[in-house]
Amino acid sequence: PSIVATRRRNYFFLLGRLREWATPLHNELPHGVCPLFFPLVVDDKAAMLARLRKRGVEAIDFWSEFHPGCPADEFPEAARLRRSVLELPCHQDLNPEAMAHVAASVQQALHEGSALRCRARG
Repeated sequence: PSIVATRRRNYFFLLGRLREWATPLHNELPHGVCPLFFPLVVDDKAAMLARLRKRGVEAIDFWSEFHPGCPADEFPEAARLRRSVLELPCHQDLNPEAMAHVAASVQQALHEGSALRCRARG
C-alpha cells in the first residue's frame, strides 16, 4: 500500500506541475491504480530525451516500435502515441525533492524546445 500511495503522490505531483506546460495524456488516475510512470506527450521525443538526460532525468522512450505483425498504418492513434510519449519517473524511491527536480527539469526542457523552434522559424 505504501508503494501505491507514493507512486500516486508522485504522479499527481507531476500532473499538477506540468499540466500547464504539456497536455496530460490522463487528467486523473482511477482509484487504486499504481502508475509505472508519468506519460509526457511531446513533439520531438529524441530532442526532449536529450534535454532531460542533460538535466539528470532518466526519462524513457516509451513503446516506440510496432510489432512486425501489427502495421502502424492500421492503428494511427497508437502510432501517434509511440511517436510522442516519454516515460517520466514517478516510482516509490523518488522523494518530494527529486520530484520537484523532475518537474522543474521538464519545464526547462520544454521551454528550451520552444525557444529553439521559435529561433528556427525566425
